[in-house]
Amino acid sequence: MAPRVAEVLGVELVAEAIVAARENAEINKIGNISFTQANVTDFLREGEPDLAGFDSVVLDPPRAGLHPKVLKKIIAAVPKRLLHFSCNPATFARDAQALVGAGYVMSEVRPVDMFPHTRHIELVALFSR
Repeated sequence: MAPRVAEVLGVELVAEAIVAARENAEINKIGNISFTQANVTDFLREGEPDLAGFDSVVLDPPRAGLHPKVLKKIIAAVPKRLLHFSCNPATFARDAQALVGAGYVMSEVRPVDMFPHTRHIELVALFSR
């Protein structure tokens, strides 16, 4: 994504994932990306970052789905596109319903079987305004 946009901001709770992401960015010579280790809910609350400048948002929430406050902030920022990853179809449906209710259109959704011979799937969906 980084070569196609002005700026990428990654927010991740797991410290090891931030280390790996920084290493990956360095290996691939990507300079327009920054990472913050934080719970997304806390990150959005602290200093009230302005998400309105972002055209696209990539979401990969935990199994519990998007926190209602996070969803509210993202909807208020009105990004043009949302790419939503989910490991829980039930919470995905709840989050998708809120996004569609806020004026987004889900133009594509794909199940991905990352765990063959189990009942678990990942969903990837594109929402746009």
